Amino acid sequence: MLQQVLSINIFYPKTLRIDFELGGNADTTIVFLKEMKEEPFWGGPAKNLTDPFSYGNFRYRVYEANSKKLLYEKGFGSLFEEWQATQEAKSLNRTFYQVATMPYPKTKIRFEIDDRSYATGKVCDYIQSGNRSSKLLYPERTNQDM
Repeated sequence: MLQQVLSINIFYPKTLRIDFELGGNADTTIVFLKEMKEEPFWGGPAKNLTDPFSYGNFRYRVYEANSKKLLYEKGFGSLFEEWQATQEAKSLNRTFYQVATMPYPKTKIRFEIDDRSYATGKVCDYIQSGNRSSKLLYPERTNQDM
């Protein structure tokens, strides 16, 4: 079944791992990219590469850069989100480590992380990982901006 997904020339049968941190405080969320790694095998789903359930307040999406076609999507929850509701988060900034994994793309991609607890959603975009060239955008969003 995995070969059916990979045979359409979109993914290699290995993993792209993107390590990042979610940081900020009670009112602010910022995403910090740490590193990208190529891992030798893909152990994730062979079908349903877009999340049918939309679990979690965060989600990452992978788009083909040229066509803007959605290739992969996964929702997730974070300890950072839970910490934002604490008293400590009202007076302190903190970061929490996260990892996103996806099939390794054969083409340039656009990687987006959305904070879905807000109406407009975007927290950070990571652009073009498929050819190892990259550009990072770190727009800071606060509750007041929403």
